[in-house]
Amino acid sequence: MKGIIFNIQHFCTDDGPGIRTVVFLKGCNLRCFWCHNPESQKMTPEIQFFKDKCIGCGECISVCPENNARFTDRCTACEKCADVCYAGALKISGYQTDTQDIMEIISENIDIYTKSSGGVTFSGGEPLLQYEFLAEMIEKCKEKNIHTAIETAMCIKWEYAKKSLELADLIFCDIKAINDDKHRAATGVSNRLILENIQRLSEMNKKFIIRIPVVPGFNDMEMKDISDFVNKLPNVPCVELLPFHGICVNKYKSLNRNFEADNIKTSTAEKINLLYKHFI
Repeated sequence: MKGIIFNIQHFCTDDGPGIRTVVFLKGCNLRCFWCHNPESQKMTPEIQFFKDKCIGCGECISVCPENNARFTDRCTACEKCADVCYAGALKISGYQTDTQDIMEIISENIDIYTKSSGGVTFSGGEPLLQYEFLAEMIEKCKEKNIHTAIETAMCIKWEYAKKSLELADLIFCDIKAINDDKHRAATGVSNRLILENIQRLSEMNKKFIIRIPVVPGFNDMEMKDISDFVNKLPNVPCVELLPFHGICVNKYKSLNRNFEADNIKTSTAEKINLLYKHFI
């Protein structure tokens, strides 16, 4: 089965137990204004242009079949410009692949997974948007006894998400905000389906972890309300608070987009530790 991904990272230690390979699936139905992976949002290949690497040779313009269509609707992400960009200023983010090709890459590190009690994490974007592709990859991992995890915002109908959630060994799911109006304003979607899905996930008695991106001025003052929801779940999960950071600015520039969270400061360790007290 085919799907679209935009990256595979090896030897990761922050996305589940042990040493892991993280497969990033492309496409997301949220538009969080602080998103750290803007190249993950569209479910199609797209061009990234890193201006500081450009040497001005003009090769990309000469090979473009649409007459220098970068960042316009005419661009088809045909990759011709990136192929001739010897300076590495142009990159195509996203490519179609199939489960067999991904499993060949994953399987190269089976010994490392075994020795470190690690495995594979499927992230995004929103991996559950490609639910059939995702479920097939998890099934193939299970055949090789590879531990699997999913990182998801849970904003998808339960009937589509259920199979992958049941198959995976560990689920990381986000809560951005409890207040629905605030969530809509920040992400473009309601949080009602998300919270309903987290409730259902908890009722499955499945191992899962709640991750909360701490965005100062947005949800840092809402932690008590979030903790009240989490603590009432049938199977109370662990909680991880993820401090906002702005190191993704160059990604936005490479996609010719504005980073709306550019002026937000990262929370101090002391502030994060204080917020954790709501979940004790």
